[in-house]
Amino acid sequence: MRLNYILLVALSALPPCYSYQAVVVTRVADLVGEPFVPPPTTKNSAHSVKKAYQKLTVTNRPNKSCLRIHQLLFNELVDIIDERDHQVCLTFRGVLCQTPATTEPQTTFWSLKSNFVRTDTLPEDIRAAIPPPIDFSNPLSTNREHIIGLAKPWYDATSKHTFSVGTRFVAKKRTSKKSTTKQCTVTIVNPIKKLSYHVNIPTAVCMKDSQRNKRHAFINILKQWAHESTPIPYVLGGCSYVPSPHPHLITPFCGFDCSGLIVRAAQLCGLPYFFKNTYTIEHNAQAICPDQAKNGDLLWLPGHVMIISDLKNNLLIEARGYDHGYGKVHEIAVHNVFENIANYDDLMKAIQTHTPLRRLNSAGKPIGNHTLVKIFKLPIN
Repeated sequence: MRLNYILLVALSALPPCYSYQAVVVTRVADLVGEPFVPPPTTKNSAHSVKKAYQKLTVTNRPNKSCLRIHQLLFNELVDIIDERDHQVCLTFRGVLCQTPATTEPQTTFWSLKSNFVRTDTLPEDIRAAIPPPIDFSNPLSTNREHIIGLAKPWYDATSKHTFSVGTRFVAKKRTSKKSTTKQCTVTIVNPIKKLSYHVNIPTAVCMKDSQRNKRHAFINILKQWAHESTPIPYVLGGCSYVPSPHPHLITPFCGFDCSGLIVRAAQLCGLPYFFKNTYTIEHNAQAICPDQAKNGDLLWLPGHVMIISDLKNNLLIEARGYDHGYGKVHEIAVHNVFENIANYDDLMKAIQTHTPLRRLNSAGKPIGNHTLVKIFKLPIN
């Protein structure tokens, strides 16, 4: 009897075991690599942790020990494996993220617990209206039937929320042969209130799974984002866009970094693309010779990646950081990106001959010296 009592006490001292599926219920959720630890003297740990996430920087400043790695969007599914200090440790396989420290993909992240609701608490019809997850181990997971993604931010009058580009919804199956080209009917779930409803979204803001020329769709979406009337801001680790008159005052900060821009646009178009940082791109994407480059292929150099958007007119698209005087997503002529490069012919020749390239900042001043520049092929299903 005493042995059983000792065993019971020992088991009760162990931390609780968590393993459950959850869905994102906020429009954007920041992911970090390590949990924030509230100061020992704090009286309100929940407030302290929330403030820590709100202070996640938009750029890679010195002495920042915890940085944003990725951003989840409303309706995305994760697996929760631990909880601590009002945060959850989760596994997410929608993007492939590797670092020089390990070749193993990083699939474990931390986020605020308030960003999620357990799916096992939801009725079956609500769970069925949540899009299946994207998984880098399944190249076809980005291209599913009856899934609608947002190519533009969209305001839902019922929930009074503006959803980010890239947010995915389950399309309602048509019950008649009559179709409309002006709107798509989708199911929106409210996991907190445990209800769902159907709404019509204009097709102008939607991306369907039936896109035939996905490379063309990929370029068109990027051009659209690069020419917004109010530029989309650069956000380190960012993978979202919700317009705001004060983008650096409302958290989570919405915007893109160079690799987040590509992965969000590519997956929205149904492309089997999962690479979340430039290291992962270099070690997983297919390198091609400069003379094989097409619009939509990637122009890579250490720590940065750009998209060849218009070979004929010598344009590229990128999310460029604040340290170069930009801090936004834009389409720009190659002669304004590289010193002594007038067009793509010059650029491809320099890459082919391993001629050092120097990038230009917004003031036209040369920055850095790059001898390793590569072209990677945009993967197509």
